[in-house]
Amino acid sequence: MRIAITGTRGIPNNYGGFEQCAENLAVLLVKAGHEVSVYSPDYHEYDKNDFQGVNIIKQWNPEKKIGTVGNFIYDYKCMRHAIKSECDILLVLGYTTASVFFPFLRKGKSILVTNMDGLEWKRDKWNSFVKKLAKWFESLGARYSDHLISDNGEIKNYLQREYKLDSTFIAYGAEIFNSPNETVLSTYSVEAIQYDLLVARLEKENNIEITLDGIVQSGEKLHS
Repeated sequence: MRIAITGTRGIPNNYGGFEQCAENLAVLLVKAGHEVSVYSPDYHEYDKNDFQGVNIIKQWNPEKKIGTVGNFIYDYKCMRHAIKSECDILLVLGYTTASVFFPFLRKGKSILVTNMDGLEWKRDKWNSFVKKLAKWFESLGARYSDHLISDNGEIKNYLQREYKLDSTFIAYGAEIFNSPNETVLSTYSVEAIQYDLLVARLEKENNIEITLDGIVQSGEKLHS
């Protein structure tokens, strides 16, 4: 099966969650016998056309010159190239800068699968106009995809309630860590399994303040 993955800032990952998903998933799919291509922006530092058996296809992305609008151009070019290459499955990670083109894509034999991401239209950092636009993008992604993926159980429930559409729930995985170097912890004056750790971007939706308040109010004496 020929599978194309778009919607990321490329692999190997040097950015975020969708990129890590694309990297791990693509390599696993290749090992399972599929032909997989991942699209990367032209400015990605990785300069080879193969990554552990995965085809790397670079496309021009003017984001650094014109801002967010550049991602719309980039996503469209990636999807169009993938469909013209007659991929069996086009997996789009996130709908925000891609779904506006879904109604006009002539997919041919390609099956369009979209990971719907989160509720972007509810984020406090956007003004009312951007929130309405994001909600519209969400609706396009939901209605024009051949199949939906939700990486959170509540997103699956939301898509069912809001659009009466089913989605496949696939939670993010993690690598099992069995050989920690506990001497590293001495740098931070903590002992193994005797500390709290919070790793997150400083976004309001990540509830960092609530988490920290909860740790304080718990009365636990662990180092944080």
